[in-house]
Amino acid sequence: MKNIISLILIAAAVWIFWSYTDPIYKETKGLKEIRTDYKTKLAQANEFRQKYENLAAEYQSFSETDITRLSRLVPDTVATVRLVMDVSDIAAKQNLLIKNIKISEPAKETGADLTPGAIRLGATDQDFNSIDLNFSVTGSYERFVAFLQDLERSLRILDVTEIKFAATDSAKGDSDSYDFNLGLRSYWLK
Repeated sequence: MKNIISLILIAAAVWIFWSYTDPIYKETKGLKEIRTDYKTKLAQANEFRQKYENLAAEYQSFSETDITRLSRLVPDTVATVRLVMDVSDIAAKQNLLIKNIKISEPAKETGADLTPGAIRLGATDQDFNSIDLNFSVTGSYERFVAFLQDLERSLRILDVTEIKFAATDSAKGDSDSYDFNLGLRSYWLK
């Protein structure tokens, strides 16, 4: 009888193990993996927080003037009115008046658009957007060159994409005056 009771108790222990203890044991293994994953993510979050705090401290070390200049260099948003006003102010320093203003998004270039043997400069995954500004001014060549030099010295990043010029009508009596059509590209962060 002792052998039968022993066998029944062993069978009951095996049955309890397989039906109750083993599923809980497997569940705890899964929870340990999740715990390890959470610990890894927590360590990454702490690392990112430390980087954020370092960057915030570095940002605070900049003067307000530098921050303003940096935001003018590459703004966070496109402000077409501000762009036109900035370029108009620069032109006004040289007594040039901007006219025929056109604002458009630049055409997207694909590999097929490039001429054979051409090399595309810059990153393909851009962190910025751009906008084209086309306008015309009338004035002397010297004033136009001074205007371009002022654009070059301005804080805003502007690329000259197009320059066309033609002599003005001599009927106006000013033989040193030209009509300049200028294309500029401005950038802002995405």
